[in-house]
Amino acid sequence: MVKRKFKDPVLQKAILTYLLAFLVAYLILDYAVLSQYETADKVEVGNLSRMAELQQYSAEIVQAEELRAEIAAYEARIDSLRRSLPPSLNEAEFLRAVATAAANAGIDSPFDSFEPKSEPRTENNVTTREYEVSFITGYHHFARFIANLSRNLPQAQVTELTLIGLSGGVPERTLRGTVALAVYSSPLAIEKTEVIGTIEGEGEVVEYLTYESHGRRDPFLSPGPQPGESPTAHSANLNNLFYRGMISVDGVPTALVEDSAGFGFSLKVGEKIAGGKVIQITAEELIISAPGWSRRALPVTTTPVPGQQIP
Repeated sequence: MVKRKFKDPVLQKAILTYLLAFLVAYLILDYAVLSQYETADKVEVGNLSRMAELQQYSAEIVQAEELRAEIAAYEARIDSLRRSLPPSLNEAEFLRAVATAAANAGIDSPFDSFEPKSEPRTENNVTTREYEVSFITGYHHFARFIANLSRNLPQAQVTELTLIGLSGGVPERTLRGTVALAVYSSPLAIEKTEVIGTIEGEGEVVEYLTYESHGRRDPFLSPGPQPGESPTAHSANLNNLFYRGMISVDGVPTALVEDSAGFGFSLKVGEKIAGGKVIQITAEELIISAPGWSRRALPVTTTPVPGQQIP
């Protein structure tokens, strides 16, 4: 093989120039490729960053919707609580409500007393005032009055109750009933109807107290038949009984007893009378055990004196 030598300076210079141009072109092309790779990397990093931001924004939107739903639920709850708060009530309105509750209970007499118990006090936007109200009335009437307060005064709470029996009382005036009432009011309250409000579709309905006197006796009346009742031995008053004598029925001693109204009873040993029971029957006396008495002896008598109590 024949080796060629390029000793011509012009040729050598041309070859060298060509090689340098090729090298420069290669370097330029490599730099451009590297620049494109760097640009692609930056674009990918930017896309990843934007994707992360988008996911964060989506999570924040979901969280915002959840917060909006919670706020709506809290607003409904607050509205319901405001409806449950007692509306403002001045003293004149309070008096009318108490008078209405009393009239609906059958109490036709005015207040025996009405007075504030303490100065009004306010805490957490709720003002509390305390009053003391008294009536002279019957036991059942007063019980109905207390029950009626839940309807006529939903703002009030009974804090104290005192019953004092009256001597010689008639069914309509057997006691002096005193009730202490704490009356609540708030400027945040919303006027409400009997349905207080709903939370998540569930209604809360006010249930009022009621009182029925059917079959119940007034404990402040002296023992004895009540109006409209037939007298019985068990309901008789021990202080108004007269022992008339003893008879024998099938060999069993039987006492004949009469009350001050002229009603008669026949009793055997062990039978109940005036809240107690017969423990002995003789021709001379009738022995009864009753609450408050260990033994009460009623001597035989034939001529009662009207209004006189037999010792």
